[in-house]
Amino acid sequence: MNKFKGHIALIGANIIWGLYAPLCKDLLNAQIIPPMVLAGIKTAGAALLFWVLWAVFKLVYPSHAISTERIEREDYPKIVLSSMMIIAANQIFITLGLQYASPVDGTVLCGITPFFTLILGAVFMKQRAGWIKGVGAALGFSGMLLFLFGSEVNTEMHVSNPLLGDTLFVLSQVCGAVYLVFSGNILGKYSPFTLMKWMFLISAISMIPLYVPELLMLDFAWLYAEMSAAMWIELGYIIVFATFLAFLLLPVGQKHVSPTTVAMYNYLQPVVTAIYAVMFGLAQLNMHTIIATALIFIGVWIVNREKQ
Repeated sequence: MNKFKGHIALIGANIIWGLYAPLCKDLLNAQIIPPMVLAGIKTAGAALLFWVLWAVFKLVYPSHAISTERIEREDYPKIVLSSMMIIAANQIFITLGLQYASPVDGTVLCGITPFFTLILGAVFMKQRAGWIKGVGAALGFSGMLLFLFGSEVNTEMHVSNPLLGDTLFVLSQVCGAVYLVFSGNILGKYSPFTLMKWMFLISAISMIPLYVPELLMLDFAWLYAEMSAAMWIELGYIIVFATFLAFLLLPVGQKHVSPTTVAMYNYLQPVVTAIYAVMFGLAQLNMHTIIATALIFIGVWIVNREKQ
């Protein structure tokens, strides 16, 4: 039953993230909410939801681990670094990238984190990387380069600068790899909810100087008049589902399912993204996209298989 819960949680999280990219791209295409403002309010919104849920737990279940767990003082620097990498910088780069590139590129390139984790682990942590992992990383990087230099401008799909957009996607995954390599033992030391509660709060506060000035310049009466019902639904989905609920579901899967299986479920994201984006005219599939995706998928499979 626990394994079943884990699989359901992972399927749900990856479907949610698969729909996030095209919905966010569609919202950005309207050019009503600036990308940096969107990145800021979704992070702040998720932080608010985490702390509200914590307050409810503390009121209803005062002795529950979620209500009583505390972060030790010596771990705050690691928490701050993790917050900057996996949430603040990651969310900023992904949102900015969606302004310029295809949402399909975004979800596929989100799968290259294992390659950068492999490199950073070998360089800074002296972790051994065999030739099989090297082959997998080489294939994955070939796919990444094909995305970076093979994508073309498509004004109909609002793909204005695919090289810049895909580069921002890659940077987001470098941040994710830094988080995985340098977060130390905090992942196993604290519950996922406690980590997310603090990491989203720290990220939301750190992002204030980046998006609040632009937010204050907006004409809110104009914004309210221009935002359609569909756009409000997309914004709500981005905050509640893609940024809050998915981060609650992922730790459930990680707790009951092997890391290799968790990684394999990431393949769901670009499939969901491609189906939705192509159906609603937000992206196109061509041969270069298919080949690049295949190279990245095969590379990730080899790296994760070798780890297992």
